[in-house]
Amino acid sequence: MRAFVSSLRITGEGTDGAAHLLLTREGLEFGVRREGSHQLARFVMGYERWHGTRSEANVASEIRAHCAAWWVIPPLRSAADPVDLEFTQPWPRNLLTSIRIRGTDLLKRLRRKLARG
Repeated sequence: MRAFVSSLRITGEGTDGAAHLLLTREGLEFGVRREGSHQLARFVMGYERWHGTRSEANVASEIRAHCAAWWVIPPLRSAADPVDLEFTQPWPRNLLTSIRIRGTDLLKRLRRKLARG
């Protein structure tokens, strides 16, 4: 996995945590493929500090989507890698939550900017 994973960091405690998987360019190529994303999912889920309840297929699907976005939509590259894998919130619900939070933050910034004139 060394050729594919630049770093794996766990944040949070218990089931409120997340894994932050930073992939190399080779890892992004590997993760687009079904078997590659499943191997990366097994690697993350096998980490001693992983306390997730998500299935391997769900984690692999999120990894595969991030890798595909990195290649297909260049403006999303900074959001696609690292792959943030919440322990308990399944994909794609965690994406919708993230979009809602980022959208709310964007609206707040726009309102402040408009209020300043």
